Amino acid sequence: MMRAGIAPVVLCGLVVGSACTTAHQGVPPVEQRIAGVVTGLHVRRSRAAQIPSERWTLEERMTRHRVPAVSIAVIHGDTIHWSQAYGTTVALDGRSVTAQTPFQAASISKALTAFATLLVVDRGLLSLDTPVNRYLRSWTLPASAAGSNDSVTIALTLGHMAGLSSFPFPGYAPGTALPTLAQILDGVPPALTPPVRITQRPGSTWTYSNGGYLVLQQVLEDVTSLAFSTLMDSLVLAPLGMEHSTFQQPLPARQEAVAAVGHDQEGVPLPDRWRIQPELAAAGLWTTASDLARFALAVRTAGRQSADALLAAPTAVALTTPRFTNFSLGLLIRRNGGHAWFTLNGGNEGYRCLMYVYLTAGVGAVVMTNADAGLALASEIINSIALEYRWPSFIPEEFW
Repeated sequence: MMRAGIAPVVLCGLVVGSACTTAHQGVPPVEQRIAGVVTGLHVRRSRAAQIPSERWTLEERMTRHRVPAVSIAVIHGDTIHWSQAYGTTVALDGRSVTAQTPFQAASISKALTAFATLLVVDRGLLSLDTPVNRYLRSWTLPASAAGSNDSVTIALTLGHMAGLSSFPFPGYAPGTALPTLAQILDGVPPALTPPVRITQRPGSTWTYSNGGYLVLQQVLEDVTSLAFSTLMDSLVLAPLGMEHSTFQQPLPARQEAVAAVGHDQEGVPLPDRWRIQPELAAAGLWTTASDLARFALAVRTAGRQSADALLAAPTAVALTTPRFTNFSLGLLIRRNGGHAWFTLNGGNEGYRCLMYVYLTAGVGAVVMTNADAGLALASEIINSIALEYRWPSFIPEEFW
């Protein structure tokens, strides 16, 4: 379902640092780094040597996975070393994607919601250990036989420990009636999903919860008296320079005209280009790989408690330190050999994306794709970047 070749685009204007300049002596120029990544994808590796046994080009793997477009941003030396896009917005006949082409970030939206929630905590409008019902005005979390609603705190909800509903969001076809946040929370038409309720005793079990982040969305709107998309723009997107990102659903006309169209497992475009996701806090972000890299750098800055960090020290620690096994108040954090990194992935219908960013070193990467089969490809790209840049303590994953 794809054309034989892929169209690479490098936008030097979006690259921070030395990505489009001559490298220092002994340091590979950025063009050599890019070539190493896009020709170094692997499917299998030697367990003994921990190195790839086969290498493929990005074009070959895009064709294999039926992914029309990929956007990549690489972090190196605490800056965006380069960002590049490959392929087309639509399989076969779309325009070439650029580093400014927006994709759906899906569940990676939650990390930005967590960041915003902690910023509101810093402003004294929320307390992490206070029940969500103390802040809710437009809607109230009902009591449940599974546990007390007074036990559902901001912190537990951020960390997926609140025992709240867990189900996927299928999205809505353009032109159909969209539910309000209250209708989604109560599971009433035109909402297509069940109500958000307490299904397990709060604090007892880690269970990934889409519904919990919708409760946080309502909390943020109620305590700030701002629409969620407006709040996210003022608190996170604008301060971080995420100029090509938005939480507005449906997508504004200016970005709709250039957005990457979603594709199914076979690389066939979705009938309506994409699904609308009114569940903003959990899955509603449209963004680019380079904008997500800017967010990732802000997280690392917070983790180092730098003077220019947006988060205060206590909330920065809450975001970057595991609290519930491997999960902090918003991030999945891995550790190996004295190094720690956070990893996030997202999947709405027609889109898959992945990011790995070190908290203990200034390296990482973001990969966004516009196909349901894109996560395997994104993982292969991450592995290739890790090998090219020799990320510390990184363990390559196995693929089929």
